[in-house]
Amino acid sequence: MIKKILHIRGDKDYIHYKNNLLYKRVDVKHIDNNLSKNKVLKKEDNDPFFKLRRIFLLWDDCLNVNYFPFRQKLRDICITAIKKLNYFDTILYNDEEYLDFIINNKQNEFIIFSQDDDDIILPEIYNIDINPGLNIYLWGAIDFLKQINNIKFYNQQGKKVKSNHFCNFYKETNNIPLTGLCDHQFITKKINDKKVFPTYWDTYFNVYIRHPSSLTFLRTAILQNFYPGISSLEQEYFLKYHIKRAISLMSIIARKNENILPLKSIFDLYKQLL
Repeated sequence: MIKKILHIRGDKDYIHYKNNLLYKRVDVKHIDNNLSKNKVLKKEDNDPFFKLRRIFLLWDDCLNVNYFPFRQKLRDICITAIKKLNYFDTILYNDEEYLDFIINNKQNEFIIFSQDDDDIILPEIYNIDINPGLNIYLWGAIDFLKQINNIKFYNQQGKKVKSNHFCNFYKETNNIPLTGLCDHQFITKKINDKKVFPTYWDTYFNVYIRHPSSLTFLRTAILQNFYPGISSLEQEYFLKYHIKRAISLMSIIARKNENILPLKSIFDLYKQLL
């Protein structure tokens, strides 16, 4: 029987490490990690952690749960929900476990799913179809920046290609370099180079949420709207406004999608912030 493997992207203990780094309790580790957008750190001048450091400190100063402990709670909710599905034969909780599996696994055939640690796997995952090669699925999204008050499911015409919504059916004869298919940028490159011929499905694997705690949201909705000379009080008001708005929208989303159990837990987590 072909084994189903889930890889959760991110370096081991990256949340704990970056929380310590935020308060300068550890030194910077320069590690070039190709696997994950949650890479530890490569260069201080271009790593998103340093660009958002002032936002993390603002979050800790004005909200009830500090940023990185909040992210850990969010991760725990999503992983707990994944385990309850009892769908995967093996869960690889970080990039280190993934690499160890790829290097040392003796089985010839397995399916690898890959996602971020704050994505929600949908109950309908049991209905997915799989072909040898690269399988890419439609994906649902909740984007608080675009004022979506429900889960948006894309149709064929609006299909999105996103690397946390694929699985790779691996055989030794496939000759597909798995280490190059985990990151968002690599999947696009492989498809464009036509080294992999993907199969597209009208099937939803999981839901991507642009949380107010996501790096993309903090950068585009918060930091980029801080004008020169903005006061500390205005910054606090701006951040709390988005948190309140997210809580309001999440309550609607959770109520309309009661079958997706993690949504309520995420809603309850966000309520703790204020």
